Amino acid sequence: MSYFAITSNHPRHVKFLETLYDHIDVPLVIVVDKGPITQEEADYFNSNLSLLHRTNILRCSKHQLHSNFVLQSLSKMDSKVGFVFGAPLLRKEIFELPEYGCVNIHTGMVNHYRGVDSSLWAMHDNNPDLIGATLHYIDKSIDAGEIISMDNISL
Repeated sequence: MSYFAITSNHPRHVKFLETLYDHIDVPLVIVVDKGPITQEEADYFNSNLSLLHRTNILRCSKHQLHSNFVLQSLSKMDSKVGFVFGAPLLRKEIFELPEYGCVNIHTGMVNHYRGVDSSLWAMHDNNPDLIGATLHYIDKSIDAGEIISMDNISL
């Protein structure tokens, strides 16, 4: 089965990419550059930033993500599934490319907190029981696609 991933260059996302590489072959990774990364951030997440220099990595800006070059590169893959974590919102042209769709790995419980910083908002609202993670399909909504799995952390 063929996969691709779309993520960012932030050390926490690179750490997750390491984990993904440990379990499956990912022939193409699109990395959206979120700006410079400090060594302190890399050290905190214990990220192997050298992964960003592999030959299967295509780096781009947020504005280049939906360019013809990126779209053509992804469409050549004939992927079954796309994994997305830490990326900007995707247009239909990308999230409908894989046969089975794109799966977002969301660090939050989407039925309570959508968008970024879900854990922060759960803590702000004094709802630590709503800190968790969700795997869901990407559609035109924001974090409201069909849920594959969702669970909170054990406190």
